[in-house]
Amino acid sequence: MAVKQGRTRTTRTLADIVNLIASTRRARGLTQAELAKQVGVSRAWLAAVEGGKPHMDFALILRTLAALDIRLTATTGDRPKAPAPGRSTAATREDIDGIIAKALARHP
Repeated sequence: MAVKQGRTRTTRTLADIVNLIASTRRARGLTQAELAKQVGVSRAWLAAVEGGKPHMDFALILRTLAALDIRLTATTGDRPKAPAPGRSTAATREDIDGIIAKALARHP
């Protein structure tokens, strides 16, 4: 799921994420060049992503989502399940946030 401006939007495919990036960029009145500069990538890279480039660096995709203030939340299955004994939902979220932070740190 992607959380955008307090709203939750289910994304199940890479195409959903790509569409979310492009639609949010346009809704905020940003050009590809402006967003690319914020992310630290070339406009050509962003254009390729928005065009459905088949191989993309996930850390750069995460950085692009962060620049648009979009947070990904991973879930499994169609319905929420109780956390494993001794494991809270907050701890799981912290684990996911840590993984994302490490991925972003690899590509400053």
